[in-house]
Amino acid sequence: MNRIKKGQKYAGVYRRVVCLLVLLCSWLFCTGTLQAQQTVRVGYDKSGIYLYRDEVGEYRGYTAEYLYEIAKYTDWNYVFVPFAGWSEAVDALERGDIDLLPTVLKSPERQGRMLFSMRRMGDTYVALIVRKDDDQYFYGDSKPLQDAVIGVRQDTVDAEKFYDWAGENQLQYSLRTFSDQGALLHALDAGQINAAAMSYTGRARGYRAVAEFASQEMYFAMPLNRRGLMHELDLAMGQIAVMNPDFLSKLTQ
Repeated sequence: MNRIKKGQKYAGVYRRVVCLLVLLCSWLFCTGTLQAQQTVRVGYDKSGIYLYRDEVGEYRGYTAEYLYEIAKYTDWNYVFVPFAGWSEAVDALERGDIDLLPTVLKSPERQGRMLFSMRRMGDTYVALIVRKDDDQYFYGDSKPLQDAVIGVRQDTVDAEKFYDWAGENQLQYSLRTFSDQGALLHALDAGQINAAAMSYTGRARGYRAVAEFASQEMYFAMPLNRRGLMHELDLAMGQIAVMNPDFLSKLTQ
């Protein structure tokens, strides 16, 4: 009789343990499924240098490495959405056609139109660049640039910062605007412009800088109605800062 009672007792314990294990596995499965279903649409300028697609279709660059690190803390799945130019990507973000736009420069006007991450994702500055074989311009000397033809990407903070710098240095110049970075650099290579004003990173470092100005912090931006998603991003960026404090410095190496 005692053996029967003990058997029933152990059987009851066994059933409870099995039920708990089933519930735990179900919870883990559901949690993983929900996280995996969190798809984030990331916009990028096809001619940019922070995020680009290589010859085998893999996404590379500073932004790509940062996003993949963030995914370790969020389990986000990314859908990368290319745009012909930067202004088109910004417009898509404001409409809510994409969820995330990296390397955005913060300004009071933009803060009323989109959300910004609490932490910066990196730093950049604007430079006036010329071809390496063009020896008529020298670093720090703006006099030879008088009456030069200078190109900028239209509707960008880079262009606005150049206008400010040119005004402060009383620079007289002819302006040409381009829709994307590729067209701007092509014009510089072809001698159609004398210099280009743009963020001095990536492909721009293949040219010689003759002036540097307007150091800027870059942020991740989201539409105004993505506050929950932005909260997840801020938490992930905070965790990266604690768990991997050298991450940003390693990205720039």
